[in-house]
Amino acid sequence: MTTSGGFVSGNPSTTTVSPAAHVTPAAGATALSVFDNSEIQAVEIGRLGLGANNFMSTLLDIGAQLAGGKYGDLNIAESMTNNYPEIKHKEIDEVSVQYKNNATVAAGVTTLTFVSTVGLQTGDILRSTVSNEHIRVESVTNATTLVVTRGFGTIAAAALTAGDDLTLIGSAVATGVSFRNAYAANANDKVNYIQKFTTAVQITDEDKLSNKVNGQSNFVNRMMQERLSFHMNQIERTALFGQKKSTTDGSGRTVYSTEGVIQAALRGWTGDISSALTLTTMERELSRPFQYGGNSSSTKILVMGSEARATLRGLFESRIQVQSIENSETKFATIDMNAGKLVLVDHPFLDTVSGYSKYGFIIDPTTFNVVYPQGQGFEDKMDGKTKFRMDPTSTYALEKGEYTTYLGFQSTNANALGAFKIAA
Repeated sequence: MTTSGGFVSGNPSTTTVSPAAHVTPAAGATALSVFDNSEIQAVEIGRLGLGANNFMSTLLDIGAQLAGGKYGDLNIAESMTNNYPEIKHKEIDEVSVQYKNNATVAAGVTTLTFVSTVGLQTGDILRSTVSNEHIRVESVTNATTLVVTRGFGTIAAAALTAGDDLTLIGSAVATGVSFRNAYAANANDKVNYIQKFTTAVQITDEDKLSNKVNGQSNFVNRMMQERLSFHMNQIERTALFGQKKSTTDGSGRTVYSTEGVIQAALRGWTGDISSALTLTTMERELSRPFQYGGNSSSTKILVMGSEARATLRGLFESRIQVQSIENSETKFATIDMNAGKLVLVDHPFLDTVSGYSKYGFIIDPTTFNVVYPQGQGFEDKMDGKTKFRMDPTSTYALEKGEYTTYLGFQSTNANALGAFKIAA
């Protein structure tokens, strides 16, 4: 593909040519002089304004929608904590209900050998996934052996083969029996951290006295908006790529970073479904996280790289719909799955350079939350939401301030998340 006179000509190429090189941070911060006495309109060509492809705004808007549309309040995708700098919760996974037979036995044998009997007790009912026979546990002899009643139901007993799976479906406890043993999964501590984000803004007396860009007020407003966009850009990247860390800097001050979407999703369902991909395979695999989550877990967000989105669109084209959130400017594409609805976010940061252009990450807005700290100072309350604060050392010749945000992410159910390679 070539260009002539500013127009594209030729066939699409198989490779992409990069645009003009990005300016370095230092050059960008000191480049205001290029606007000196020039009445031009500066336009951002970078990815500071992500528009509809913004994960954070999608997460919070959908969280507000699922919370009943209360956009001015904290919604189910947001929360506050007084436990700065930690975001801590207990995670309890579901108890396994699958057991595996470990020795071939005939239909009439009532002493069975399992790979493990942990969690079973008298009165439990097991179902053979091979013959549909129901088996009642009469007693557990040890960690691998148990005594049972075979054919406990309308299906007759059948031979069991080593390797057969049996599923715990419930219990049938005798009358007069009470207070059986309590079996449950251990509650494990899960900790993430709250990260502090800052973006500095400064303006000199020369800047204030020079109408550099469409007038003085426009210049200041534009600079503030650019700095705010850059600030939110930091948070957006962290929301995707963040990894948690607690350490100290060279001066002994504590520094924290928070875990984002990708690391959280990698603890959930994972798989490479890119080879021989079909509509059936994709829908089956992407539906797995829908079995878990909060009360509104039938809506999940799929954050995708560019190649993954192209592959998914090719398979689901006829089922992709565009919807709007009431009382919000957010519009998003969705796919109705058998298990629920996927909100599609084709994210520009998940490009070939990032290494994630072929991947998709499923997030549940009811279990993946933005968390802000809150507390009390000498004069007033303080919270972590984005605020602009003036530097007390500012003078008329050099005004300084910074945007500051304290936030982290809490993922309360890894099973409700997923990371999948979608494009080959």
